[in-house]
Amino acid sequence: MSATTGRGFFTPQRPPLATWAEFVEARSKHEAGLDAFNPRMSHPAQQTYIVTRRVQAHDSTPCVAAWHQYTRHLVGQPTEAFGGRHIPYGSFQMYMPCKSNQTGEDGDTCDEEVLRVATILEEKTFYPRHGSNSAWRDRLDVYRLPKSGDLDDFVRSCVTHQKREIAHREAAGAEGEDLYIQRWNIGSTDPAAEEYQRALIVLESVPGQDDDAGWDNIKFLFTRFDLIDRERDEEDRDAYGDIFTRRVVGLESAAREMHDMRGADSNILGDFYSDYEGDFGEP
Repeated sequence: MSATTGRGFFTPQRPPLATWAEFVEARSKHEAGLDAFNPRMSHPAQQTYIVTRRVQAHDSTPCVAAWHQYTRHLVGQPTEAFGGRHIPYGSFQMYMPCKSNQTGEDGDTCDEEVLRVATILEEKTFYPRHGSNSAWRDRLDVYRLPKSGDLDDFVRSCVTHQKREIAHREAAGAEGEDLYIQRWNIGSTDPAAEEYQRALIVLESVPGQDDDAGWDNIKFLFTRFDLIDRERDEEDRDAYGDIFTRRVVGLESAAREMHDMRGADSNILGDFYSDYEGDFGEP
């Protein structure tokens, strides 16, 4: 319905939708061709928020899963699902060091510190690592392990822990499937995926609470392990050890590496995540 003013015609704006029931009704009318109004283009617009969940690791190591979800904040709107799952299927397994299992360098408990770092990592890497493929979402599983010895020793301890965590979740049945840890030789465009089935990311250190700029200098070790069993010539055997590590400096560079590792903006994501696409809270 239009009205006339001294300057001509205008179409009044519809009031924002308030409930999920209103959205569904408007969507049904639009899809049936009964109304030009498309509720997907209306207010309130989609917004993202970060979800965190404490995870019970096999040895009670502090662990937090973090991911983004979408909502319009409509009354009664369903929580976003991912192909029938409430948690994204894909994941990056990330390890941060601490000097003990009780407290962090700033005096926080490890649980609090892991929650803080997982939230920061998810917030700062979400958009660059997903590119235009936010429907095919992944999550971050962030662990905190005591660090002893040099960095190579710490990386090996993270790999050992991850192997046990994978076995634990696979043995846990449906509960473990909820927090599935993917193989990285499937659904990845990283050349290292041709040689190794599993991967994790090790943070050499973690900035303090008020040191946001410190993330620009943090070293991230992208670590491949679980060498694929196949015949190799002598050159191949020398080139690929049981663990392969690539070092990246700065959170921005790490996010780009994660983008490439998951094959964002490529057809491979649609193939790998086709059954686990996020519905943006609008099933």
